Amino acid sequence: MTFAYELIVPMLSKKYYLSILFSVFILIFWVNAKVLKIGVHRNAPVNKWIAPSYTDTLVSPILPEPIHLQNGKRIYAMECEVCHGKWGNGDGEAGFGLSVSPGDLNHKGVLAESDGSLFWKIYTGKKPMPSFNAKLDTTEIWQVVLYIRLVQSENQFKGSHKRKRKK
Repeated sequence: MTFAYELIVPMLSKKYYLSILFSVFILIFWVNAKVLKIGVHRNAPVNKWIAPSYTDTLVSPILPEPIHLQNGKRIYAMECEVCHGKWGNGDGEAGFGLSVSPGDLNHKGVLAESDGSLFWKIYTGKKPMPSFNAKLDTTEIWQVVLYIRLVQSENQFKGSHKRKRKK
């Protein structure tokens, strides 16, 4: 061991030594940031994702009928639940691997948003959330909004938004 040390250390100038030391420091910090998710807070507000003001004037063309709620639930389960979780808490399985935490749909900021704002966000998307305008038609997006509102009201009534995911 001392033989390798005696050969390598004299070859390294102070400049290279500091460069390597700095690189190791950056690598350690980067790994810790990824593992500990420094700066990413679960169930934080939706990172101040603000929809344009005109979206507040958008009104759903569908009524809260069972068929629309069933379709909204089906689409939510297929497209949204994997990141936002069953209860919309932002604790879906795929959400843990994202650089930005999925929004907690039960957060007071989201609860205060208009239906048109939610429609616009689903339609437009914002990385890492995809845009659904090519995958879903407008009626399907409104059905998802309707279902999200149902889940939010159930969560508020039952307090299930405070449930933690079972491990």
